[in-house]
Amino acid sequence: MNTDLQQSIDELKSLGFENDKINQLLDLAAEEALDVALNEIDEKLNDQELEELSKQLEKPIQTKEDAKEKLDLIFIKVYGENAENKKLELINKYMRETIEITKKSKDLFDRYQQGDPTAVATIQSNMGDPDVQSIKDHIE
Repeated sequence: MNTDLQQSIDELKSLGFENDKINQLLDLAAEEALDVALNEIDEKLNDQELEELSKQLEKPIQTKEDAKEKLDLIFIKVYGENAENKKLELINKYMRETIEITKKSKDLFDRYQQGDPTAVATIQSNMGDPDVQSIKDHIE
C-alpha cells in the first residue's frame, strides 16, 4: 500500500472511522476509480480493442481475485504502463475527498452543538435529507 493511501487511512481512523467502515470506503473508492476508467475507455480504445476487452471480461466473477484481475485488466487497457499509478491516484483522491467532507461535517456538527446560528440554520434546512441524517448518526 502506498504511503498516501496509508496516511489517508490513518487520518480516517483518527476521525473515528473503524476498520470495517474504512474497508467499505476503499471498496467505494475502487468502484469510483473503475467508473472513471470506464468513462475514459471510449477515448482510449478503438472498436477492435473494445471488442477484445469485452471478450476478456465475459467470464463471470467468482472470487475477489477474479474481480481484481478484471479491474487490473481494464486499467491496463485504458492507462497502459501507468495503470497502477492511475488506480492509486484515483483511490487516493476519493479518500482525501472523504476526509475533507468528514472534517467539514464534523466542524458543522460541532458548531451546531455550540449553538452557532449559521450552523443551526444549515442543519435545520437539511434535516429531511437522508445523507445529512446518515452523517449525523455516524458522528454521534
